[in-house]
Amino acid sequence: MTRGETNGTKLTADDPGGKEGSGVPGGEASVEGVVLAGVHAWGECVLESVLCRPLFPVAGYPLIGHTLNWLREGGIRKISICANSDTSTLRRHLGGGPTSALELHYYEDKMPRGPAGCARDAMINSGADTFVVVEGTILPQVNIAELLAAHRSSGAVLTVVVTDREPGRRGCETPQAERLEPVGVYVFSAAALEHVSPRGYQDIKETLVPLLYGKGLRLRTYTVSSAQAPRVTNAASYMAMSKWAVERLAVEGSTPEGYVKIQEALIHESARLHASARFVGPVLIGPHCRIDEDAMVIGPTSVGAGCVIGRQAVVSRSVLWTACQVGAGAVLDQCILTDAAAVQDEMVMREMVCLARPRRWNWTERLRAWPWGTRSRTTVTYVPAAVPAMPVVGKARSPNVVVKSDLKRMAASSAVHGAREGDC
Repeated sequence: MTRGETNGTKLTADDPGGKEGSGVPGGEASVEGVVLAGVHAWGECVLESVLCRPLFPVAGYPLIGHTLNWLREGGIRKISICANSDTSTLRRHLGGGPTSALELHYYEDKMPRGPAGCARDAMINSGADTFVVVEGTILPQVNIAELLAAHRSSGAVLTVVVTDREPGRRGCETPQAERLEPVGVYVFSAAALEHVSPRGYQDIKETLVPLLYGKGLRLRTYTVSSAQAPRVTNAASYMAMSKWAVERLAVEGSTPEGYVKIQEALIHESARLHASARFVGPVLIGPHCRIDEDAMVIGPTSVGAGCVIGRQAVVSRSVLWTACQVGAGAVLDQCILTDAAAVQDEMVMREMVCLARPRRWNWTERLRAWPWGTRSRTTVTYVPAAVPAMPVVGKARSPNVVVKSDLKRMAASSAVHGAREGDC
């Protein structure tokens, strides 16, 4: 699908100034954004059996949505999303963007063309002269204005944002060039596109950078800390990013629309909380959730829309997607529950991923499931996340009691109780 064949959703918004359509306030040049969302699932992340990585929910919003918002806050309004077979899924989830101030285009990479090839194909017919290109599995915190200023002042055709893997190290242990690692953010000048082949797989790091360097064109690096571009590669890194995002929301001064802030807990107005429910630390409770009697949620934890946490259940340092069910007396610590996943009463889980039946089946999985594949039954499997998980304890009481007592000691002095008695 070429750029001209995209849905080209254009949403009206106040022009922030500068060149018409540039999206850069007071901009000296036209700047557009490109998000490389065509992530291939190589089996490193079990969550990709359910959903493509750029759409993993982070603090109640898709990961790629945070990237789009980063571009918007940097003054970039016109953005192309390059994807593969997930293009229709991304379009269905994102539409025109997280706000009415974005114009999104979708480019489907069918071949595949690689990062440089996709970026070239999406940008080649654009009238812009500068492009901020970002991978769809990172959550960038780089200052876009400073990045663009550094790119323009250097006269480079390509700026690569990098991090130093050994910051502060001096001497000859490792040459600096070998310590620098791209974080997944680039600034292209339009002139760089002329050197990307219109055919075949074209990578940025392995193909384009050596090519431009060999032709004597100016390249530059822009060094940031690794914390300014965290990346999701597997369940463990996704968990770490989710915790960071929830903690960040808790310390920010503004409260998201529709939420109420009680100490460090952000609770949606439509959530139903029993008066005896307790919240400890940074916690995000999404729309239409139900937290039952004596349940406890310990942060950093994110609970997605429509989830139910049963009576006397404990959910600690975990991520729940949408419509999850946590049974009465269950204990979760550092777990991930995908959409519609269910945890039985009194079950204890630590550092595990709980999957409902995968929605992104390959053809062999479809054959194995036939003719039952169209039924709505839920199958739950458990896979270790960051480290080997403890055995799941079913109805055995003693391990459950021990875990609960440990978690409750953490919460003894700082619990926030449910604010709306009688809602449940």
